[in-house]
Amino acid sequence: MDVDANADGTRGPRRADAAAAAEVFADGGHPEWYRDAVVYSLDVKTFQDSDGDGWGDFRGLIDRLDYLEDLGVDCLWLRPFYPSPLRDNGYDVADYRDVDDRLGSLDEFAELVAELDARGMRLVTDLVLNHTSTDHEWFQRAREDPDSKYHDYYLWTSHIDDAYHTGNIFPEFEDGVWSYDEVAGKHYFHQFYGHQPDLNVANPAVQEELFAIAEFWLERGVDGFRIDAAHPMVLPKGHDAHRLDDPQWLFRELKRRARDVNEEAVLLAEADDEPDRLDFYFAGGEGFDGLFNFVGNSHVTYGVGVGDGWPLYRMFEQIPEAEPGGTSGGPTSFATTTSGTC
Repeated sequence: MDVDANADGTRGPRRADAAAAAEVFADGGHPEWYRDAVVYSLDVKTFQDSDGDGWGDFRGLIDRLDYLEDLGVDCLWLRPFYPSPLRDNGYDVADYRDVDDRLGSLDEFAELVAELDARGMRLVTDLVLNHTSTDHEWFQRAREDPDSKYHDYYLWTSHIDDAYHTGNIFPEFEDGVWSYDEVAGKHYFHQFYGHQPDLNVANPAVQEELFAIAEFWLERGVDGFRIDAAHPMVLPKGHDAHRLDDPQWLFRELKRRARDVNEEAVLLAEADDEPDRLDFYFAGGEGFDGLFNFVGNSHVTYGVGVGDGWPLYRMFEQIPEAEPGGTSGGPTSFATTTSGTC
């Protein structure tokens, strides 16, 4: 279906008529397009430099779309392209609603979407909702004013010895999950690098911000998101190790809000969790549409390393059975691997 651009740069739904809608949702409400799509993952800043400044950019990407179409690509998956100090390759986001000016502009992003639509190609982007960069305006305002609403966007302690401690995701680089901020005069919680403070996802104001960010990009033609760090998002956080009363609610509500904007939107989770916990992220069919198959990826790599196929048998023993609706069945819901194919 053709997509018309609105005056404000947003885009309308992709579905042409009720018959097409019935076909797309023949499996009970989940979009079919991603199940056998050929997905090409790329980092805009390293893909194609159009102006010789040493940075790949959206103009360069647009210029190479015919090449990607000739490869048989159905969907582009873009790594973070948001403004960032790039201390973690863009996963340290400084502004969720813009394009890093080294890569282009929102106008060029809109042009990319239009060119993809013309070729019948989809677009999925990385969305980092567990943490921001310390350069983000939210954190800067949080550290400067303890009475600001933004202070509660993050997790702080004035009593580090009594605070919850857990392992950092990067123990080779970080001593723990708390770093001291001289401006705030407190320690802040971070499961990743010290320059990536965790968001307080139990705060309703933060939840609303995250949903609105997803809506912002969906209104501009994005077809779905790879949600970075979906597992750490719902782990215990902060001084008292608090967590959401219903962690699945965050995923269900994100899905609901996304589908209200684009009823064919998909959510893919980067959830590196224990195998017997993976069906949790489907939330009975109301959460994520697909998960990165970390179990499969590690076993395939192991099989290549030992030159034997037995790790593949072990892989299928470990992966829980789950149908796309999140119920018991076959392993087909694990739609992606770390190679970027889904």
